[in-house]
Amino acid sequence: MRRRRSARAQILLYIALAALLSFSLGPVLWMLSTSFKTRFDVFGSPGSLLPLHWTLSAYKTVLTDPHFTTYFANS
Repeated sequence: MRRRRSARAQILLYIALAALLSFSLGPVLWMLSTSFKTRFDVFGSPGSLLPLHWTLSAYKTVLTDPHFTTYFANS
């Protein structure tokens, strides 16, 4: 027979899993958010999760670089 966990153990398990998930996904979300920021927003103080001015200029710079496919293939 399968044993049920107590409610307290289940809550602690969910808290631990939520902490692990935020620890794992936090840097990825920060990186994604930073890719839409202007250079001023990236290096300005104080830092913020969401950009003040949304921009796609970083993607334009990368995708118009003639050597991007070489860099991508080497990574």
